[in-house]
Amino acid sequence: MSRALKKIVAAYRRHALGHAAAAWDGDTHGADRHHRRIVEALLALRDHGADGERALLDLLEDEDFAIRGWAATHALKLDERRAIQILEEVANDPRLVGIEAQAVLEEWRAGRIDVS
Repeated sequence: MSRALKKIVAAYRRHALGHAAAAWDGDTHGADRHHRRIVEALLALRDHGADGERALLDLLEDEDFAIRGWAATHALKLDERRAIQILEEVANDPRLVGIEAQAVLEEWRAGRIDVS
C-alpha cells in the first residue's frame, strides 16, 4: 500500500473513532465534523481505484466496531454479502455503533440508503 493510501486509511480510522466518541458524548458538532472527514477519506479512497477499494475492504477486519461499521456501510456496493455480515455483527453491540449498524441494515434492505 502506498504511503498516500496509508495516510488516507489512517484518517478514515481516526475520524471513525472520533465520530463514535463524539456521538457517545452527545457532541453533535464534533460528530458532524468527523462524519465530514470520514466522507472526505472515503472519496480519497475511491480516487485510488482498485487499491482504494481493497483498502476499504481491509477495514472490514479492523478490531474496532466503529471502524468496521463505517467500512461495512461504505462497502455495501463493493461486497454486499460481507458488508451485511459485518453490519449484523456490529448491530449486536449494545453501544451506539450497534444501533447505527441496525439502522443502516434496515435502510439498506428497504432500499432507502445510497452509499455511492
